[in-house]
Amino acid sequence: MVLSSQNAGLISVMCESVLVGAYGVLTGLVIWVLLAQRRTMPRMHRLLFSASVMMFAISATHLGLVMQARTLVGRKAPLANAQSQIILSMVQFVIGDLILVWRVWVIWGRNYWVPAVPLAIMISAAACTINIAFGSNVRKFFTVAPVVLIVANTSLCTILIAGRIWYMRYHLKKITEKAGISNIASGSKGALAFVIESGALYALCQLISLILDRTKSVGLTIILNLEIPLIGILPTLIIVLVHFDQLPGTRTAKDYVISRSLHFNRPESDATSETITANMRYSLHDDRDSRLV
Repeated sequence: MVLSSQNAGLISVMCESVLVGAYGVLTGLVIWVLLAQRRTMPRMHRLLFSASVMMFAISATHLGLVMQARTLVGRKAPLANAQSQIILSMVQFVIGDLILVWRVWVIWGRNYWVPAVPLAIMISAAACTINIAFGSNVRKFFTVAPVVLIVANTSLCTILIAGRIWYMRYHLKKITEKAGISNIASGSKGALAFVIESGALYALCQLISLILDRTKSVGLTIILNLEIPLIGILPTLIIVLVHFDQLPGTRTAKDYVISRSLHFNRPESDATSETITANMRYSLHDDRDSRLV
């Protein structure tokens, strides 16, 4: 049975509604954390949580616009509706990409040069999207140029985050093995947390949309509408896991910096396994202000 474009539109509305509902629950948790820890929460965390709440508002507004367009049976949606959907999508992508770029910056030791390329690609994609929103091609919601830029950006961020974490773990393992320590770098919370942190799911969504467009599949409508809440949910999961110190890259980065400092700044005879272990555990015990700010 071939899925018609009308049925695909209805399915996309239902699926987006489910994801927005799930995002609403996650946003409730975010607001609770904000209210409960507003005095002790680092400034960067407050900013990130506020961005997450804003992304939920964008997702809910986009769902309302999609539902309005679907109720106009036999008629085209107003031009303002199409423009609003594109602009909201652009803002959602920009916020989500900024969170990924921020993670790149943190994982790479706050080096401003490393996230410069992803930031430039993100700005280029946003500019292309704005041009579409106010151009003659406004009703064509999927345009290859900005999507290719978004795929390139998310893929690059994923490679930079995942590659840096692997690099730090590899060198941390060598340092700790030389010092006779085992399992110092075993703070990983699982493969799923690593996939979320690296932005791999975010990049995969964009790649799927490109494939569906090339195959002229009606499923493109579904994935495009699903992307709006997903682009909010995935960065929000990063923010929440960051706040509760549940991402493997955070612990790996701190272990790596501490172990390198001890390895290069202390005589080898003094860098005993007990000393390194004690210093690393002490430094990681209560470090809220330096946790990814």
